[in-house]
Amino acid sequence: MKTGTLRPKAKGTGTPPPLGKVFKSGNSAALRLPAGLQVPVGKTFELAPTASGFIAIDPVDLAKRRKALAVLFGSAPDFPLRESGA
Repeated sequence: MKTGTLRPKAKGTGTPPPLGKVFKSGNSAALRLPAGLQVPVGKTFELAPTASGFIAIDPVDLAKRRKALAVLFGSAPDFPLRESGA
């Protein structure tokens, strides 16, 4: 009987999330991503450390989301603002 850890399923899909694999490339560690993720070759990501590893953030997408939020800001005048220190 084969033993091992169970991988959590991707939220709402019933299948495990894709796995990347770290390997050595020259003097650097590289992260191999599955082709199914369709990440363009040469794309740059910001890496944000977390308690359990890191998150890859697309800076272009982040800028688009921030711009969209700036447009929405003030469009709902009855929306309660969060007070500082709360």
